[in-house]
Amino acid sequence: MLAVATEPANKFNADHLDRWLRPLALAERDLLWSVRAAYVAEDGNDVIETLIEWIRANGLDQIEPERARLAAITLAWLTSLSHRWVRDMATKALAILLVPRRALAADLIAQFAAVDDPYITDRVLAAAYGAATRNASDEGLSDLARAAFDAVFAVAPLPPHALIRDHARGIIELAAHRGVLPADIPLAQVRPPYPKGQALEVIGRDVLAGYVQDYSGSLFSDEICSSAVEDGDFACYEIDPLADIFCNCRARNMAALAGKSIRIGTQLRSARIPICCGRSARFSNLAANWLACL
Repeated sequence: MLAVATEPANKFNADHLDRWLRPLALAERDLLWSVRAAYVAEDGNDVIETLIEWIRANGLDQIEPERARLAAITLAWLTSLSHRWVRDMATKALAILLVPRRALAADLIAQFAAVDDPYITDRVLAAAYGAATRNASDEGLSDLARAAFDAVFAVAPLPPHALIRDHARGIIELAAHRGVLPADIPLAQVRPPYPKGQALEVIGRDVLAGYVQDYSGSLFSDEICSSAVEDGDFACYEIDPLADIFCNCRARNMAALAGKSIRIGTQLRSARIPICCGRSARFSNLAANWLACL
């Protein structure tokens, strides 16, 4: 499917890919697409690399509009992968492709704004923002700012992902700096401080006690709970220092931080684990969600 993704006349192109992936729930989409595509990239199959490198080499040149649109959709879906090289290179390729194509960037933001995967929203906006800063022309910048505002700041509640807000704000601030921001977009709504998000659910110890693994008839704490809750390594070395920085808390508040670790540790059970990285690829998004609620 990826080999023909940018072929306008092929019925299995990126539009088919989009129709297949969009209705799926996040977990199912990860299972059927993101994980499998990451393994394809890891196994040395060059179909993904070929597409990315072709766009990186030719994205600034003349490409027929329909082929460019299909390439943009494919690259956007590739940013759902936890494979670091694919995700980063797909983002860079998309940014290159969008430099001379602001109308396509605006359409892409609108198209992926409703997708239930902050991985994709983050990188589509990042690529659009990067592309906007590389284009000295003001043509299409007003519409791009409108698309960014509608996707991020015109919805309630505000997306908790800090980078999503930051990328969208960057596009809007660029339009304001160049004097092309639509008059009905309020900059005060775009700039922090932002409203607090929804409070995280409090997870009781009785619920946490149910997360166990059976080893030859002996029950032990689930690996993720053991690491991320209370005095586990991930709680001590990742979660609590992060809370310490943003909450301005010290040793006197470690008990409260442990409580936060318990709640977040439980949510980490649903986190993605990247193929090429030892840390949870979803933790940055989870942390952003948590910090937005403080």
